[in-house]
Amino acid sequence: MNRIYIFNTLTGRKEPFEPLEKNRVKMYVCGPTVYDDVHIGHARTFIFFDFVRKFLEYVGYDVRYVLNITDVDDKIIRAARERGISSLDYAEEYTRRFLEDYLALKLRPPDVFPRVTKHIEEIIDFIQKLIDKNFAYTAPDGVYYRVKAFKGYGKLSKRSLEEMLVGARVEVSEGKKDPLDFALWKAKKKEEDVYWSSPWGSGRPGWHIECSVMSMKYLGEQFDIHGGGSDLIFPHHENEIAQSEALTGKVPARYWIHVGMLQISGEKMSKSLGNIIKIRDILRRYSPEVVKFYVLNTHYRKPVDYTEESLEEAKKTLDIVVRAYDALGTLISSGDYKHSFRITDEEMNILYSMRDTKDRVLDALSDDFNTREALKELMRFSRDVYQAIVDDKIKSSTVAFQLREFIGDLSNLFGILEEKPISEEHEILVRVIEEILKLREEFRKVKNWEVADAIRAALNRAGIHVDDTRRGPVWRIIR
Repeated sequence: MNRIYIFNTLTGRKEPFEPLEKNRVKMYVCGPTVYDDVHIGHARTFIFFDFVRKFLEYVGYDVRYVLNITDVDDKIIRAARERGISSLDYAEEYTRRFLEDYLALKLRPPDVFPRVTKHIEEIIDFIQKLIDKNFAYTAPDGVYYRVKAFKGYGKLSKRSLEEMLVGARVEVSEGKKDPLDFALWKAKKKEEDVYWSSPWGSGRPGWHIECSVMSMKYLGEQFDIHGGGSDLIFPHHENEIAQSEALTGKVPARYWIHVGMLQISGEKMSKSLGNIIKIRDILRRYSPEVVKFYVLNTHYRKPVDYTEESLEEAKKTLDIVVRAYDALGTLISSGDYKHSFRITDEEMNILYSMRDTKDRVLDALSDDFNTREALKELMRFSRDVYQAIVDDKIKSSTVAFQLREFIGDLSNLFGILEEKPISEEHEILVRVIEEILKLREEFRKVKNWEVADAIRAALNRAGIHVDDTRRGPVWRIIR
């Protein structure tokens, strides 16, 4: 397993990734506030963390992934009032639409999709504990977190208290004791239709408390990765740390990962600016594979300026992989199995290149999830393979099968290629041989050369020659 390095917003530097539990990763990502359909900026975050989960699993980790849904909020209440329906019905409608968009992107659902409205009891209990520890206080209009009581406030965003006052959402409130304090519980206003009973009167949760409560419920007091868009660093994630650490004495997550903003003409996408590009509108014109390639073809921390031309370019670039993958499938389906199992030196070089490509891809991804560089390697290899097919250098259907499996395997990691089945006969043959070689490698690792050599000799008698190279075993059928 490659050593993975992650840029940690909390420390401001790349750090070696060391999960709290061996071979197990717990990850929490801030999901949408369901007051409207998700846009391409939201999708960038969800696509990236879906990839992070798949990559960590690819290299051997068991991942528990939690993505929350905020289904009670000021924006939801306002939008529902404008529509003339209840806030809960409105949130339910847009939660469903979000899940439709998420699945339409062909993203794997997280292990848990917690919703705020299903965790009110836990939120109330959490707030009461903060009051008991003097980190929060009651007021006529709700409950507030006492920011200056927490000495570490500002360590995520690297801002001073003075800078925070400029950038914070400073809500007008008679109950606040300090402008920096933020709401944990909001007392019901006359015009609001969604509320719950609490020791401090009827009301609803503030924005920040939900993630502290739900991450702790599903992942424990401390977990490995907390993710979200870079716009959440302050105040949302800063406030999460303050709430959770005040209660437990621990920073809730070891690694804080933030995805750069996706903008239009240099401006943040927002409903108020009227520049929202909804993901369901994009998916009417482009496949989910193109959208994911577009997102992952830029390093996740880099801001992106969205244009229609950039999606068109992504579609053309992705076609390099699609052409190679499909051409290999055609070669396999039409190959003469009796003669096509023989392998040439040119084919052997391509197989060596395949192993080198995988090493470079994993090296790039292990360096702070550098999908941009990893995809460059996949594009280069796919282009070379396609050219080799055009030049009639790939004659063995077995080699073609291995190359197609390799391109499909890496593409599946990024979610950028829809796999198509080919000959079941070849699939069974190749996978059986690969499993036998994996078993042989285990014997070689413990220096049981007698058994390893016996397996190699048995394969050779069956017409399968194995070369042990510094890159690992390479095999070919010799008769």
